[in-house]
Parts: sequence; C-alpha cells; structure tokens
Amino acid sequence: MDDGRVFEYDVASPDKGREHASKIVLTGYRHTPKGTDELEWYPPARIDKVKVSGGGESTGYRDRVRAT
Repeated sequence: MDDGRVFEYDVASPDKGREHASKIVLTGYRHTPKGTDELEWYPPARIDKVKVSGGGESTGYRDRVRAT
C-alpha cells in the first residue's frame, strides 16, 4: 500500500493467485480488520505492488498485515 502496509493471504493454487491478483489490480483491495465486521476498501491507485508467490492451502482468504 502507499502507506507502507503489506497485506498477505494464502490461496489454494497458483491459478487462484493469478485470479486474485487480476481482481485486485482492477477493482482494488478489500480488507476486514481482525476482530471486526468492518470492510475497508483500498482503490487500485493506492496499491503499489501485487505479488503472487506459490500455492498452498486455503485459509478462507484471511489476510495478515505488516509494516515494511
């Protein structure tokens, strides 16, 4: 993100990763902070980079956030 945060989550396969990356670039990123029911939306203009690496087990797409 343009403020230095990095959102991460796992998907089931490389194909799913490419699908998610495409949607994020086109429509922005949606995040639900842990312990809340609030939805935060970040428009594509605020996203500096989308990185897809590996496949793995699905975790229901819950993300993690960290500072750079």
